Amino acid sequence: MFRRPIVQDNQSLSIIALGNKHEDFLKDFSQLLSLHPCEIIQSYVLTQNELYNLSFFIAGKWSILAKLEPKLKRLAEKHSMDMLLRFSSHEVKTENKSYLPYSLYIVSLSNTIGLYQLIRFLIQKNANIVEIYTDSYQPRRNPITMTTFNIKIQLSSELSIADWRESFMLFCDDYNLDAIMEPDKGI
Repeated sequence: MFRRPIVQDNQSLSIIALGNKHEDFLKDFSQLLSLHPCEIIQSYVLTQNELYNLSFFIAGKWSILAKLEPKLKRLAEKHSMDMLLRFSSHEVKTENKSYLPYSLYIVSLSNTIGLYQLIRFLIQKNANIVEIYTDSYQPRRNPITMTTFNIKIQLSSELSIADWRESFMLFCDDYNLDAIMEPDKGI
């Protein structure tokens, strides 16, 4: 993902909102962001039955984000949304050359056991977990629920990638997981 440099004196604001699905909230939320000069670094909006689950990571001048914070809280109250706001400093970091980015694509029959085993393995093997995305689905004409895990990691450049990959594939075989590991160009 391309990330352009942002003006100096930046702060970041993480916004997480959960509540009943209401298109007016999404419209009002996006309008509020458009009225304040900030950059959307990363976001997702997920509809789960009658619920909205929003996650936005924005950056901008501290003075702008400080003015935005109470307006976001009022918007959440207006639409009966639960909202969590968290500030941090935002530095545009140069890519760390001592880590190599990889994407793991895994399909599992069990999502909770599979996720636990995957995270335990990655931590034991010194992988820096950057992102985890999980989705479940039921194949046609099959009563079994399948789960996919898309995991972005960073591996130390001092590791033998071939050995790490072999260890990962053996782990997946042990837990009956279908997996692909490939370099990630988006980290």
